[in-house]
Amino acid sequence: MPPVPMQIIKYRMLRSVNADNFLRHIVNSSLCQLPNKFFSELCDQYENILSSILDNYAPLRNKIVKRRPVASWFTQDIVVEKAKRCRLELRWRLTKNSADLNLCLGQRRLVKVMVNSAKMRFNSSLIKDSKSDQNFFELLTSCFTENP
Repeated sequence: MPPVPMQIIKYRMLRSVNADNFLRHIVNSSLCQLPNKFFSELCDQYENILSSILDNYAPLRNKIVKRRPVASWFTQDIVVEKAKRCRLELRWRLTKNSADLNLCLGQRRLVKVMVNSAKMRFNSSLIKDSKSDQNFFELLTSCFTENP
């Protein structure tokens, strides 16, 4: 099996930034105190000063993640139903209403059935397509006929 490709993602922890201190830093910077009069220089000033302030409060970080291929059985219908499940679960968590819980559980069951049937169809088609491959067929039949 080939190795899983890696990808570097760059991100900032913006939620951890103290908005009041960040705004105060911008107001006290030369951007607000001594802005350039020429448009191109003002754009450069905005870029440089805001980037340095942002780097100070939320430095750019790198994260290495594995890029996994999308499963062949995973269809757009499943994506839509999973999104609906997430919305229903969020609504139930906010309201704590038993009717919302029942909707959430029903949607969860629907997604589970859809995923299982999609996997079953996909695996069945793989087996059906592989029957023409004599080596696979012999290996498969030997698994069921050999005595331990």
